[in-house]
Amino acid sequence: MKFGLAMNHTNATALFEMNENRKLERFDLELSSMVEVLGLDAASATGVMNLRTKDVCAGGAFFAADTRLPEGARVKILMVMPIQKLKKWTEKNVHIRVQGQVVRSTPNGFAIQFEPDYRIESC
Repeated sequence: MKFGLAMNHTNATALFEMNENRKLERFDLELSSMVEVLGLDAASATGVMNLRTKDVCAGGAFFAADTRLPEGARVKILMVMPIQKLKKWTEKNVHIRVQGQVVRSTPNGFAIQFEPDYRIESC
């Protein structure tokens, strides 16, 4: 069974507002991910990186990585979320496809802000 669900970042923001500085609830999720760099100058790292998220929210994610990406770099992401524990699903994983932009880079990884629309697909 395949399906697609278009999410709207604005609606997700309203659902996850919290009474602290963060507007979106953050979840400690280590998801296998492929991050493809879409636009950088020639001196920067390019290509596809196989990484794991450290945490995820409706508006973005932090990816653990030894490679630093410059702020503003555009990326395309595929995150794989295991769903075996959800009994109504017969599939083993869900793919989350989203594009975004690097908003923070540290020696331990980088944070990506998701674009407003993304797809969730069973696989």
